[in-house]
Amino acid sequence: MARRQTLYLVSAVFGAEVAKWSRDLFEPVLFAGCYALILVLFLASAVLLYFVELPRPATPVLTGGGRPLREIAMEPSFIAAAVAGMIAYGVMSLVMTATPIAMLDCGHEFAAAAFVIQWQCALKARIISGGGFHPDNCR
Repeated sequence: MARRQTLYLVSAVFGAEVAKWSRDLFEPVLFAGCYALILVLFLASAVLLYFVELPRPATPVLTGGGRPLREIAMEPSFIAAAVAGMIAYGVMSLVMTATPIAMLDCGHEFAAAAFVIQWQCALKARIISGGGFHPDNCR
């Protein structure tokens, strides 16, 4: 769990720093450098993943037939989980997109907006890794 939280924090810091560095790369077109750098990072990761050799998992032996997907999808617990996930993802997308735009519109520098996104990602890493908001976990 600590490894996952560390990876979230590294990606939060790395992503914002890359955005700050590449924002004016193709000036006068703002943020074109960010998109170009994202493409380069994506292609580099795709090349690296091409060479990763993962062992094939053993084929599971099913002792009985599983339930049909339709039956699972009609359960109230599945519907609640799916709706909660959709709402959470929508809110997260709104907050992560609207926050820097609003900050820039209010006259804050881009570096300040990137810093806020870093902290949002760090908080998300804390929540996802099971830290939650309990005061005992804020050490």
